[in-house]
Amino acid sequence: MCGIFGYLDYGNCIKNADLKDITESLAYESAMRGIDATGIAFINNKSKLEIQKAPKPSYSFKMNFPKINPPVLIGHTRHTTQGTEKLNINNHPFLGGKGNNQFALAHNGILYNDKELRKENKLPDTKIQTDSYIAVQLLEQSGDISLMSVASMSEKIEGSFVFTILDRNNNLYISKKDNPISIIHHKALKLYVYASTEKILMSTLMNSNLISHFTPIEKNIGDIEFVELEDREVLNFNNKGIVSKARFKPKKINILKWYETGFNFSLNDCNNDYWQDLIGIAKLMGYDEEFIESLISEGFSPDEIEDFIYEEAYFQN
Repeated sequence: MCGIFGYLDYGNCIKNADLKDITESLAYESAMRGIDATGIAFINNKSKLEIQKAPKPSYSFKMNFPKINPPVLIGHTRHTTQGTEKLNINNHPFLGGKGNNQFALAHNGILYNDKELRKENKLPDTKIQTDSYIAVQLLEQSGDISLMSVASMSEKIEGSFVFTILDRNNNLYISKKDNPISIIHHKALKLYVYASTEKILMSTLMNSNLISHFTPIEKNIGDIEFVELEDREVLNFNNKGIVSKARFKPKKINILKWYETGFNFSLNDCNNDYWQDLIGIAKLMGYDEEFIESLISEGFSPDEIEDFIYEEAYFQN
């Protein structure tokens, strides 16, 4: 799996240095979920969509953070499963659309029917080798970026995902199915911050300069709202911080709903495509299938095993 992260600063009351610091901290903490490539996207000082990405881990990635705060930023740390990271067009975020309809998209998860969708919808072949790019093509075909178009795209896709999408008007869209994401809202600062897991998010907040803005009470007990994003739901955060949502019905429900099943996962579920991909990644990192099966038998959930694999890889590097 990969890491996704970002923020929405709709109050414009945070210092540029602090926003840069929290962005770098989010990327650094997200490296435990992917070190093959790092990327960010934002609307720059010339009101143009800018994407910076490279086949490097986040701790080696040099961000050219603008001097004027971007209101919204989306980011991604990649663990390569399909399409070499050395070809930078395979890395996230992806650029989509044209002219005033440009957008950036980052994805965490595994998609199963990208080739079928490309054929069914008569979408053009592309040099980009990742399954994720089908989401960009479907949105381009819809002609606009909206709550409904993102929900419609999400309905067509089989697999697990969190999509984050930034449009030219600094609207942020997040769509979720069978994958983790944690989002917080600080009302006083008029700031949303998100990351793939609560652990990454809270480590970032505690280790970045942003905590200097918190009151003593917030430092101790966390007077911060967690934003609920349910499975099969899309949230739209506009540039004024207003949130709207839509539900979607997936074309196919993923057998492995590990965010719900928790410790109820068993060896009988190991024929699932998601689980086989995870076992494959584990083998690449030096863990045999017997070891992974022993973790299942001991009651570890897939998300815990995934975090273990990536954290070990991160600290070994």
